Amino acid sequence: MNAALAHQQQGEWADADRLYGVALALDPDNFDALHMQGVVAYQRREFHRAESLIRRAIAINPQIEAAHHNLNLVLSSHALGSELCRAMLPALAIACDPGAPAAGAEIQLICFEANGNAAVEEYRLALLEALTAAPRVRAWQQQRDGTLLVLGGGQSEELPRSGTFVFIGAHAAPGGWYRNAAPADAVIVCLEAAPCAVYDQIRAVSGELARRVHLWHASDDVAAEIGLAGGHGDARALAAWLQSGPQRSGA
Repeated sequence: MNAALAHQQQGEWADADRLYGVALALDPDNFDALHMQGVVAYQRREFHRAESLIRRAIAINPQIEAAHHNLNLVLSSHALGSELCRAMLPALAIACDPGAPAAGAEIQLICFEANGNAAVEEYRLALLEALTAAPRVRAWQQQRDGTLLVLGGGQSEELPRSGTFVFIGAHAAPGGWYRNAAPADAVIVCLEAAPCAVYDQIRAVSGELARRVHLWHASDDVAAEIGLAGGHGDARALAAWLQSGPQRSGA
């Protein structure tokens, strides 16, 4: 906890986040670890995660006024940020391809540890099941420090470099591994109506990995909130969409 706080005070939020996580692995109901990890999530602009962590802390000890103050700060900042990002999202339409990606390439499914919610895992598993007929599918998880792990297989020296990259959950940008990647297509799966997260990830992915990105909205409500063209539906519909585009040359 002391080491985590020292990193936090230096603005080294990834290290602080990781160490608070270590504390919580040892003591899942530690009020201070939950509260301070929630503050770090807020500092990293992970508003949904910050709210969840601080609410868990308050449920353990509702008497600490600082936690209530920080929760209000998270909620108000999230509301303001969402309004600003919602107003700015239309400007990113030029970076979005409304159609489906070309079929035939290896599919790289990439989710983020920072999401920390059951909806992401449920959607990922459903998508993997729906893609059983696809010729080549690999699943990855990016850790909070940017490290990319093969799901179910630990770290791999052979990181994803080509194919169709499918980012499940728009809550984190790719880590350092993307510098050597050259995907043919990139798809951002928007599971929540989170304009700030979608705005940040479109900018990161279109700027670093692909000139244009494809969007997939998990529901009509999410599509209406984000307001950018793309596909929408459940994991099975996404699997069909990924394989419905024009056949890639040489696939």
